[in-house]
Amino acid sequence: MILNILQGEQLRISKEKLVIEQEEGIKEIALKDIKVLLLENTNTSITVATLLKLSDYGIQTIICNQKKQPTLQLLNLYDNYKVTERIGEQIAWRERDKNICFLEIIKVKLTHQKELLEYLNRNKEADYLKELIEKLNKRLTSEKIRAIEGLGARIYFKGLFGDEFKRFDVDIENMGLNYGYTLLRTLISKIIVAKGLHPSLGIEHKSILNNFNLADDIIEIFRPIVDYIVVLYISSYTDFNWECKSKILEIFYQKLKYKNKYLPIEHVIEKYIDEIISFMNHKQKKLDFPKLEIEKYEY
Repeated sequence: MILNILQGEQLRISKEKLVIEQEEGIKEIALKDIKVLLLENTNTSITVATLLKLSDYGIQTIICNQKKQPTLQLLNLYDNYKVTERIGEQIAWRERDKNICFLEIIKVKLTHQKELLEYLNRNKEADYLKELIEKLNKRLTSEKIRAIEGLGARIYFKGLFGDEFKRFDVDIENMGLNYGYTLLRTLISKIIVAKGLHPSLGIEHKSILNNFNLADDIIEIFRPIVDYIVVLYISSYTDFNWECKSKILEIFYQKLKYKNKYLPIEHVIEKYIDEIISFMNHKQKKLDFPKLEIEKYEY
């Protein structure tokens, strides 16, 4: 389950249960039943012992700021016993392999965006994206690949939300996108650390100011999952309220197709990261990407 703490409650642990002390009484929830804990009220009190127990159970814990935007997450430092070996391998990843991986990621990202546009009958924009995908090849530099990706993003978002839409404006669509991408990024970061990788060492994202470069590489092909919710459910709202947020939180319940199996999104991300590790460490020659089959979404 996804548990959202909206009020200034006190949280503690008792007998493998999360105890929530509220004005109206005490509520207990078995830790094994909690998938995500979202702390949305800054007046909530939680002990270090509780945080440690949440970590032991692998519960994704996200803390919001005063504006109720996800800001912090709980990450285990030593989830993988081969962390030193893994990070050593990660540092040694070759630039040529990174460029190939980045090229394939952008191909799949644009393909997933095109498929969402087709699903919404935005065929003009979908055709533009198809042309861009056909231009992608191994002879291109990463700069040219990024340029194609950027052009695709402008076409894609205008196809979803109209010609007046601008990414990062203050409006209901951007609030929904930012919230959804942040939640997805926290899930990916948690899995990256569990695999023994360092989240700041990216494939294409390399900013010295970004602690989660690798997460920003991994998230690219999954972004249309969030875009789908925003365009179909969130755009009709005038206020980004709890109803909007609870709808976006349903991304954690989605199943995606990977290697002919439908799996929970968390398992798919795990296998996808394993795929990238194997490719970058020369244990396989090709990358196999998850499929976002829109008609299978459970929203």
